[in-house]
Amino acid sequence: MEKWLSFIVPVYNAETYLAECVESMLHQNMPQEQYEIILFDDGSTDNSLEIARNYAKQYSCIRVFTHANAGVAMTRNAALAQSQGKYIWFVDSDDKIAENILPTMRQQIETENLDILFFNITRFNNKTQWIYIQLPETTVRTGIQLYNEYHCNVDSVNKIYRKSLFIDNHLQFKFRMAEDAELMPRCYYHANRVKMININGYYYRVNENSLTHICNQERWTEYNLLCIESHIDYMFHHPAPRYWIRVLAYDTRLIFYLMPTFSIEKNFKDAVFNRLRTNLRKAFKSFPVILSTDYIFLRIATISPTLAIKILQILRNLKKLVKK
Repeated sequence: MEKWLSFIVPVYNAETYLAECVESMLHQNMPQEQYEIILFDDGSTDNSLEIARNYAKQYSCIRVFTHANAGVAMTRNAALAQSQGKYIWFVDSDDKIAENILPTMRQQIETENLDILFFNITRFNNKTQWIYIQLPETTVRTGIQLYNEYHCNVDSVNKIYRKSLFIDNHLQFKFRMAEDAELMPRCYYHANRVKMININGYYYRVNENSLTHICNQERWTEYNLLCIESHIDYMFHHPAPRYWIRVLAYDTRLIFYLMPTFSIEKNFKDAVFNRLRTNLRKAFKSFPVILSTDYIFLRIATISPTLAIKILQILRNLKKLVKK
């Protein structure tokens, strides 16, 4: 039987926080037969799978799957294939969602017939919590319009998606790292009805042991370069020049913002810059001249990535002064 919503939760060595995550999804003022929680174990070596199976014995809305370790992207894809919901919400196993939030989300989605609903992310640790991403209230737009108007975040977890958006457009996660940054622009491209709401729906745990905090800097940079290459390949078959210029500008800034803080070898950095220039020049062959800051920024990056980084640093410092 089709559910209204499927929570998709990849689980990997999450025994410390998994119960808190699951409880947040159970504490909803919506009948549990209307949604399901898929706990998909990714080859955990701790007690995560046992915890998940114990929950499944107690609650019929919980289903548990497991496979050999493949990473969060492949685990989400596998869970998506098993899901029975009309809509999908990706939740990480050390995070949680707001209690009793589902009726509000459902009312927004069904009233506007949305493909994607966006909402806020609150970060928290053992001591405090703070709003990390606070979104403005918007009317319904296409995904391309929304991305062109706002700097849309590329997190996958603060969104509820129509499942058919993935199925009809053959959308899947691809990479072991930067998987959200690669997939989200392709989702926006195909979404016809999206909306932002200023509601705190997702709570992201700041965990110093997570993959994001311990990843190798060169590996992180490599995967973000792969994102750029993937987006360039995709745009040749799915044209929308202004949109893809904005996407590539975001991709490039993501690398440039953090690279000055990385302790990586000069030879590696030079190789990154050369590869980036080559890919951006390939992209520009299909772009008309568009008078926008994103277009100008990318043009500078194709000539001198070092200059582009300096410009970004100056702009960031100016923003800090303005805020003061």
